[in-house]
Formats: sequence, C-alpha cells, structure tokens
Amino acid sequence: MSNPKRNTLRPLRHPAFRSLLTLLASGGLLAAQDSSVEFSDQPAFEQAFTALKPSGEITGGINPMSTGEIVFDKGGKGSISYILNPAGTQPTGADAAISVTAAFRLVGSWDVGSFGLWAGVDSDKTNGWLALANLLSPNEVRLRIFGRDAAPGREKLPPPILDQTVQTRSTLEKSAFVRLRLVIKPEKDGSAIRVSLLSDSSDEVLAEVQTTEGGTSPAAAGLVGVRLAGERVLWKNLSISRRPE
Repeated sequence: MSNPKRNTLRPLRHPAFRSLLTLLASGGLLAAQDSSVEFSDQPAFEQAFTALKPSGEITGGINPMSTGEIVFDKGGKGSISYILNPAGTQPTGADAAISVTAAFRLVGSWDVGSFGLWAGVDSDKTNGWLALANLLSPNEVRLRIFGRDAAPGREKLPPPILDQTVQTRSTLEKSAFVRLRLVIKPEKDGSAIRVSLLSDSSDEVLAEVQTTEGGTSPAAAGLVGVRLAGERVLWKNLSISRRPE
C-alpha cells in the first residue's frame, strides 16, 4: 500500500471472485439465524458495509492474496470501523444471543495494531459492544471488552469493562490468520460477554476471557461489524449467529 491517500478507500479494479452472499441482496441475511459474509469485489463490499472513519490516514480495499484468499487490506495510521448494513427484519427478542466471528492477520511487528468486533450497535451507529484483540507476542494476547456505550465512529474508546493479557495455549504464527469471536448472551440482570481467540484452521481456543454487564438491551437486535487499527491489518469473512437461548 504505497502512497496512501487521506480519507479515501483505495480503488480496486478486479473482477468478482465470489458473490457477496445472495441472501444480502434478497434481504434475508440478518433475518436468518446463521449467516456469513464473504468478500468479492470492492463495489459489493461498499454496498454491504458502512464505513465509520475517525481522523487519520486510512487506505484500504478488497485485495486478492497469492494464496487465492480474498481479504480486506487496511493500511495507514488511525482506526476505522465497518458496520454491516441491515438486510431484512432483525430479531428483537430479549432472550436472543448473538455470536460474531471474523478472521484477521496483523502485518508487521508484534503489538502494532488491533482487530475488533462490534455487536449490538444501534441504528444510528453511536453505541455498541466491542471486543478488541492486540497480539503482543507469539505467546501473549491482550483482550479487551468495551461496554454498550462504545461509539463505532470515534477514535477514542471509553474505559473497557475488562482488560486482560492472556498467555495463548499454542504459539501464534505471524503469517497465519486467527479468528476473533464475540458472544453476548442475555441474563436476568444484564448480559454475559465472552471473547475468544481461535485458530483459523481448527476450533482450538487459543485464549479466552469473559465478563458480565448490567442492563437489558438485547445485543442480538443490533448491528454488527469490525474495527481495524494499526499500520496494516488483513481481514477476511464475517459470521453471525442469532438464536434464542
């Protein structure tokens, strides 16, 4: 990513590789209990997501890798969030749980950036829960959970409700993708929140933290998305599960 341009997405002139989910076009994505988004070309990506960008020089776009994988390649200083646009009626039941998963890879030195997942974002995109992962070393990851008052469009985040550095159960490979998962389940007096770092090639849990937050706002009824920060972050796919507990 050379010669970054301020406040613009890097245009991509590349044919589509895979359709960005026919469910999205038909309005059935978020109405389904389980769904996933796979990237295809730049126009499809921009149709599916709303970018919420604070100040800073950001470049990014859909990029095919030598492995054949299609990823979103973010570069430049600062952070940016992408919120998945709603399609169809979303569940609003207070007893519904949500699970959001995406794979990412940080390019460069350890501890140079972060990758996060949004859930329960309101329609105005001003509030939502956020899980954030910083890979500190091949054996250590910092996992943070931000409460419902986190704002997707702001650079500065409120104090986290949980901030924990965890030893990973297996050694992380710098060149390999890992998955981040955010699960929010309703409880009698609030929400139980669990954040997991998983292998991208298996369901092995590499690190995990959990906490609770008071309040009754149903996370499953909100929007979901990702947050990328650091000089260069690669992101591929987004999976969502909404189902009654």
